[in-house]
Amino acid sequence: MNSLKIVKLEFTLKATGEFTLPRFVGNTLRGAIGNALVQIYCDKHDPKCDSCDNRDECVYSNVFKSKYTTEYLPTVPNPFTIDIGRTKRIYISGDKLCFGVTLIGDAIYYCGNFIEAVKYAAEHNFGERNLPVELVSVRDEFSDAVLKSADDFDTEYDHIYAEWTDSNTQNEADHIHIEFLTPFIYSNQNCENITFYEFMDRLFDRISAITDVYGDNEFVLPYSFAVHKNKINTVCDLKPVIVKQKNKEYEASIGTIDFYGNLTRYIPYIILGQEIHFGKMTTRGFGQYKVDIL
Repeated sequence: MNSLKIVKLEFTLKATGEFTLPRFVGNTLRGAIGNALVQIYCDKHDPKCDSCDNRDECVYSNVFKSKYTTEYLPTVPNPFTIDIGRTKRIYISGDKLCFGVTLIGDAIYYCGNFIEAVKYAAEHNFGERNLPVELVSVRDEFSDAVLKSADDFDTEYDHIYAEWTDSNTQNEADHIHIEFLTPFIYSNQNCENITFYEFMDRLFDRISAITDVYGDNEFVLPYSFAVHKNKINTVCDLKPVIVKQKNKEYEASIGTIDFYGNLTRYIPYIILGQEIHFGKMTTRGFGQYKVDIL
């Protein structure tokens, strides 16, 4: 049985002035949180993580700089994602801006650090973006507990996490509808059509990389998945979209995918994909989807 610990934090910010967000706000949030972690926890003015003697103990390094690589894992995803959904772009004083941070595996123990980082970012107008906001609340989505400060998580709420397993307790399913809330980047190219097994192969790659590095045990793909492949029909309603990040353009896709067939045994992994996202640049909010089992 594969397993993975997960914490989901929902941050609510309130605008204290007027501002306009970029089209894809995930990079703004990621940059502000990363910069705040450096400012709070790094004692170097210009950090060089790769050569730093404190790398293994550093909060920023452990969540923002993938350092565990093998011949099978040339790169490793960072152990968090940012959930942004459909945010609006123009804010006036009093408007609420909500976003989520999902911490995965060993990263759940950095919840207090992320709370402090978002608090710091809000107090400093999110760095270069100069967003006039204040942090209103932090909520743990799985327990619905409201965390008043980082100390709350470190003490009273240090047990809060959900543990995903791939033990199947679902009823039989022959239709799964997936709606992408944010664009996904697939193999650095636009993808308007993707088969079920292409989708699952990429999802399994991501789950195994995260589990092997940040989980308690290595990921094991059930033998039956490799030798017995049911016929699954796919209906894609995806459209291309250009994503601009740091003066670079990426071809991405957004829309819906429907899978039809004997899907029951795949449900746990597809549900986990809602939390860890699909494709590349997930720490910037991309590849976020929701699942309906029909």
